Amino acid sequence: MSGSTTDNASEDEQSGSSEAVEPSAQADDEKAAAVRRVSAAGRRWRAAQLAGCAALLAVALTGGSIAFGALRDGGTATVASSSSAVSPGLMASGDLDAGIKAIQAHLRGQPRDFGSWATLGLAYVEQARTKGDPSRYPQAEQALKKSLELEPDNDQGLAGLAALAAARHDFKGALTYADRTLKQNPYDERALCSRIDALVELGRYAEASKAADLADERRPGIPVFTRYAYVHELRGDVRT
Repeated sequence: MSGSTTDNASEDEQSGSSEAVEPSAQADDEKAAAVRRVSAAGRRWRAAQLAGCAALLAVALTGGSIAFGALRDGGTATVASSSSAVSPGLMASGDLDAGIKAIQAHLRGQPRDFGSWATLGLAYVEQARTKGDPSRYPQAEQALKKSLELEPDNDQGLAGLAALAAARHDFKGALTYADRTLKQNPYDERALCSRIDALVELGRYAEASKAADLADERRPGIPVFTRYAYVHELRGDVRT
């Protein structure tokens, strides 16, 4: 009897142990699946950021010769323009290095073109991101500050500094520069995107969602759409 009772108890314990293990294994599987989902979302977000920056850079580099005006001072002129030295065909080829060389050549002839200095700075930021070369960041900062020296508070230079700060993981700085840019130009696409990026990275998701809505109203397009999609995904709104 005693041996039988012991055997039964042992069987019950083994059965109970088996039952206890199954929910734990299921919980572990659910946790692993959640981690995989978060990891996949993070990869998509990084890809979205890179794709958005590339699209913004292509717009800056292929804008043609867009003159915003010239300020004369003792026979010298400060010219605000998108770099006319870079052709759409060149950037369509994805040759960022050639694009940078073209902007540099343009600036040797037009050193007071603050728009092109800003474009050069942004190109350096993108080059650093794509090649993993942080040595480009000081060059980017120098070019962007040159743009702002020629034309203080111009939105192109400020937006470039926002992108640079974000690339350096200075997200508070990126948000500050993005806000300064939007005071100068509420429709600056680069600043609208940098603002969303900064708020997401700072964990301010509700504000990031509002920023994405605002950007979608003002400048709908691929750079904004990728961020709009991601902030909705963060809130569990996968359908949107």
